[in-house]
Parts: sequence; structure tokens; C-alpha cells
Amino acid sequence: MKEILLNNFGSLITVFVTIVGFIITYFGTTKSFKDEIAKEKISQNIENIHKLPFEICELMNINKANEIDLKTYKELMSKVLAYGSKDAVSIAIHMQQLSYELNNRQPNDVDKLEVLVAYSLLFTQIKYDLSSEIVSPESWFKLKVNDYPKIRRQVVPIINRVVDELYLNKDFKVSDDL
Repeated sequence: MKEILLNNFGSLITVFVTIVGFIITYFGTTKSFKDEIAKEKISQNIENIHKLPFEICELMNINKANEIDLKTYKELMSKVLAYGSKDAVSIAIHMQQLSYELNNRQPNDVDKLEVLVAYSLLFTQIKYDLSSEIVSPESWFKLKVNDYPKIRRQVVPIINRVVDELYLNKDFKVSDDL
């Protein structure tokens, strides 16, 4: 037996190396395949939501009747629910709960600002999900609200409160400094 092993030692090493190589190749290929599937899922998700930040901004540009188009709103919320991150869905749920609440009573100025803050945070979250870049939730207000400096004292605490309530990225918070 010893003699057979010694005479075939080179062959046995070759067989052993081949088997180890096969095992390593199998696991490497499996991992690579799983990584490719994950990349494809991310790519598909990005393809589905890449227009969402623009759509949110467009929806925030309230029409002349000062009413949001219900069909467009429902489509936007469906896209967020279907393709958005956990935090984006959390913001959408907050928006929907706020809408239900405001349907049952007359909204005051703070309520109206919170609705706009929610849209702004949704834009910020989806932009972050797509690019890992944080655009301040205050940006839309600065761009679209003529007298924003006058209402900033009201908006900033609402932004920060909603970020805390929904456990969003702390970097979305806005400095209280004026």
C-alpha cells in the first residue's frame, strides 16, 4: 500500500489540487452570480425611481387651483411604496396619515407647512437613495417660497421634528441658526 502511494504521489496531489480548485471555483462563481443578481436588482430599482425626485418637485408646484392632482399623487405614492427605501416609504406613510388627518379638520398654517416639509423630506430621501448625496430639505423652500426667511422659524423645527419622529438620517436635520 505504501508503495502504491509513493508511486502515485504526484497523481494524488494533482487529484487533490483539482478537487480543491473545483470547490473554490464553485463557491467563487456562486458568490459572483449572487453579486450580479444584487447589482441587477439595484439597477432595476434605480431605473424605476430615477425620475421620482423630479416628479415630487413637480407635484410640489401646486397648480392654479392650489390642489394637488389626486391621480398623480396616487401614482407617486405607489411608486414610492413599490420601489422606495424603507425611509422613503416611512415618509410616504407619514404624508398619507397627515392627509387623512387633515381631511377630517380644517388645516392651519403649521399643517400646511408640514405637508410641504413631508414632500421636501421625501425628495431629500429619494435623492439620497439614488446618489448618496444630501440635499437639504430646506432647498425647495428657498427656491420656491418668496418670503421663506419670514417663515423659516416655523419650517426648521417641523423639518427637525419629522426627521426625529421617522428616525430618518440625522444629516437631514437643518440648523436652527439664522
